[in-house]
Amino acid sequence: MRVVVVALGLLIAVYVLAVVALGVEFSPVKPRPTIERDRFASVLGSRMAYRVTDRPGPTLILLHGFGGSLLDWEALLPKLPCARVVTVDLLGFGASSRPAEAYDLEMHRRHVVGLMDALAIQQAVLIGGSFGASLTLWTAAHTPDRILGAVAMAPSGMPDELKAAWPRSFLFKPGIPNSIAAALVRSPLFKWLFGDSQARQGLGISGSYGRAFEAAMPKVKQPTLLFWSPGDRTAPYAYRSQYLQAIPQAKLITFEESSGHAVAGAEPDRAAQHICEFVTELAGAH
Repeated sequence: MRVVVVALGLLIAVYVLAVVALGVEFSPVKPRPTIERDRFASVLGSRMAYRVTDRPGPTLILLHGFGGSLLDWEALLPKLPCARVVTVDLLGFGASSRPAEAYDLEMHRRHVVGLMDALAIQQAVLIGGSFGASLTLWTAAHTPDRILGAVAMAPSGMPDELKAAWPRSFLFKPGIPNSIAAALVRSPLFKWLFGDSQARQGLGISGSYGRAFEAAMPKVKQPTLLFWSPGDRTAPYAYRSQYLQAIPQAKLITFEESSGHAVAGAEPDRAAQHICEFVTELAGAH
């Protein structure tokens, strides 16, 4: 009996230590403060925040990266006179709801399409950065009738592509460690201690990367631009060849090495120029 009690105590101690370690690794993130320009839509039972810049032309939907919000596009937004632009706080980020969801790519795709339905947007061009770029390509692959074209800025979903410091490098990939960590962050103790953590989002997104993402890329039949910098240390530039080989209509635009992982923020004028040329070509084709 004493052995059982000791073993149970050790298990509880390991569980508590693991929960605390995960909570410390994924520091709490407060919701983004809202302003008068913010709008909200009910999508599949959750609230999603967005803003709209009403201009003539096709609709662009901009999807931010992990830990970001629609504010990530502030440098680019005023330089896009060629289209109506919708910027979004993806579910679990910014001022949008943070429900108890898996936060994998497929969940996010359903909510992006659900937001399009709520806003009566039949078709749009998706533009995303990092995780948002991976989501852009995943959505284009699985919702081809709704997505006219894609601009993916340093997507991060190919097997072993996403680079991060330890322990995220160990946890941010499909497999047993990711699954165990995801179960821990769903536990009552983690929720109680670290309610504002983005661990569930990070583990859910990265856990849906890898082979499943790679297999979906040939299904992206739409015209696609890849924006990438040789200085990217998060989604290395070397992976561009995998996307170019997998996506039939993909075209690479190389940005300055100094732009790193956030090319739109570093070179907004150049990014906007390529986006507007791309949108004009798509409009002419339709």
